[in-house]
Amino acid sequence: MLLVGVVGVLAAALGLLGAMGAFASGGAPGAVGEHNVEITKHEAVLQATVSPHGAATECQFEYGTTEGAPEHVLACPFSPGSRPIGVPEAAHLKGLTEGTTYYWRIHASNVNGEATSPEKSFTTLPHAPHSNTEAATEVKRTSATLTGLAMSDGSEITECYFAWGEKETSLPEHTPCLQTEFFGGTEPSPEVFVSAHISGLTESHFYYYRLVTKNALGEDLGGKAHLQALPAAPKANTEKARLVERTTATLWGFVTPNDSKVTSCYFLYGLEGEGLTKTANCESFGAGSGETPEEVTAKLTGLQEGSTYNYRLVAVNAEGTNEAGVGNLETEPSGPKLLIHHARNVGATSAELSASVNPHGSQTECYFEYGTTPALGHVAPCEHSPGEGEEYVRVGATITGLTPGTTYLVRAVAFNEKGSGRAGEGENKNFTTGPGGEPPVVEKLKKPKGSSAGGETVKITGKHFEEVSAVYFGFTEASIKTVKTNEIEVIAPPGVGKVDVTVWTTNGTSATGPKDLYSYGKPIITSITPDEAPVGGGTEVTVKGSGFEIGQHGTEFRFGKAVATSVECTTSTSCVVVAPAARVKKNQPELHPTVAAYVNKGKSNKEPFTYTE
Repeated sequence: MLLVGVVGVLAAALGLLGAMGAFASGGAPGAVGEHNVEITKHEAVLQATVSPHGAATECQFEYGTTEGAPEHVLACPFSPGSRPIGVPEAAHLKGLTEGTTYYWRIHASNVNGEATSPEKSFTTLPHAPHSNTEAATEVKRTSATLTGLAMSDGSEITECYFAWGEKETSLPEHTPCLQTEFFGGTEPSPEVFVSAHISGLTESHFYYYRLVTKNALGEDLGGKAHLQALPAAPKANTEKARLVERTTATLWGFVTPNDSKVTSCYFLYGLEGEGLTKTANCESFGAGSGETPEEVTAKLTGLQEGSTYNYRLVAVNAEGTNEAGVGNLETEPSGPKLLIHHARNVGATSAELSASVNPHGSQTECYFEYGTTPALGHVAPCEHSPGEGEEYVRVGATITGLTPGTTYLVRAVAFNEKGSGRAGEGENKNFTTGPGGEPPVVEKLKKPKGSSAGGETVKITGKHFEEVSAVYFGFTEASIKTVKTNEIEVIAPPGVGKVDVTVWTTNGTSATGPKDLYSYGKPIITSITPDEAPVGGGTEVTVKGSGFEIGQHGTEFRFGKAVATSVECTTSTSCVVVAPAARVKKNQPELHPTVAAYVNKGKSNKEPFTYTE
């Protein structure tokens, strides 16, 4: 009896207004459709207002399933009469068809005219059910509980299940909901929690799932969600080493037992290039068996000064062994580091000596030793001090008074409060002065541009190319293919930026100038080791390739849009960087960025990288 309350209100309103109609003036009526209320499967109550405007007025509700053309008419339950104000009207429709859209309006008329309200609509119950897929619970290595919320929307749910599988585009498995009561006859219908237990999962695999419900009106598919089954073997994460000194360091990492007691935990380590041949047991491992990462450390002693070591964390339980990614550390040097370069602009009686020095944070000085015997005997101070920075600095010295046609031995020496370093012995950086003839002259380069990885065939044209001994691109020797009197064909070595191409002969070295400049292309990344790191960053990563600027500031590495927090390139083909923290986007870390190198305005190719949570 949906209209009991409405009828009482209308009767009271009409009784109060009855005496007012005799004083109203004439006019066409007004008709306004108000609300659709009490919508059920087969009934509905419509509310409207009719304004007689002082003339005796009649009204009717018009409704049907065709928009703009009502098929049914129902007279207003009370006559609006000739009242001077709006009179509320209501119509109780019965015998409607469930799940159907109806259109309705109210029509009023009197001697002064007629009015029809704008058309409104409503839809009878029931509807298809509603499914909400929720997060999985009790996720284990081979099983999980799927959950969701189901709402019947006025018609009994006849089927409820979870569709799931390993591919997002195909969910072939169907597991029925454990719940069977859905309050299907109530209006409106409450949300009901539903769940299903699935098993037979493969450890560590991703699975996709959704809730599906059906009733007599159709089905509804909940949104897709996913879960990852737990792994069986423990999970090991190698972190950046701590307290790195000249001969000692502390290795650091995390082990997640994954519900199985860890029986062994150790670090493998060794000098770079010699493999991970040594073992250091974890010192601080609690030997747990839960799902929480546990911090582990191992202190190394007896390391070589100024050396690079690689290492990785290994964890073992009854289910298997897990080896973490490889990290690396560099012990403090006993003194500054040096790289000696070939002499430049070698003439009959003079030459320019050159080297690169890394002071490693202490004020450093340097000099060159040279001579015609292993005893050397002559000293030339560096023209500029290397300073006290943390990156390689180019130093040099010009020496004169040399003997024509003579071979000189040379070495570089640098020293600071931590010690001294030498470079040159056994590195074949000797040079021979010219016999006093004409030194070579470079006039033009054919193909003056090439890849930073080298490999381009470059033709050098000029004069005085007799008895060519070497060709250098900057400080790197090129491979000579053919030599003619006025032309040399070489293979460009790897490099970065713009460098001078110099020709070496028995008469000296070609002078540098704008005609001998060779431009290397953008940097290239060929490998990243390791290629994964925790989302918090901090892992040292070795990047191999070409076109990297030597030092700490010439090359920038971006992990997606996050910039590496530390960079040191000892050569143009190898850099050690510290991975930054993963970039957070929409409250989620970006787990699969790409790594790119930037040198000057050049950008390298992109290589994939993975952050682990």
